[in-house]
Amino acid sequence: MNSMKVHEDRLPVHHRYALAWLFNNTFKVKILHSMPLMLLIIKLSGLHLYLNIHCVFKKSQYL
Repeated sequence: MNSMKVHEDRLPVHHRYALAWLFNNTFKVKILHSMPLMLLIIKLSGLHLYLNIHCVFKKSQYL
C-alpha cells in the first residue's frame, strides 16, 4: 500500500533534499501570490509576540 514511502526511502539523500527544496519553493510562490493573507499572518504573529513580551516585562516588574 505505501509504495510511495518505500520509493522515497530508496532515493539518495540529496534527491530528497532537492524534492524538499522544490516543494518549499512552490509553496513560497503560492504564499507570495496570497500576499494579503501572508501580511495578515505576519501582523497577527507580531501582535502575539508583542503581547507575550509585554506580559513577560510586566511579570518581571512584579518580581
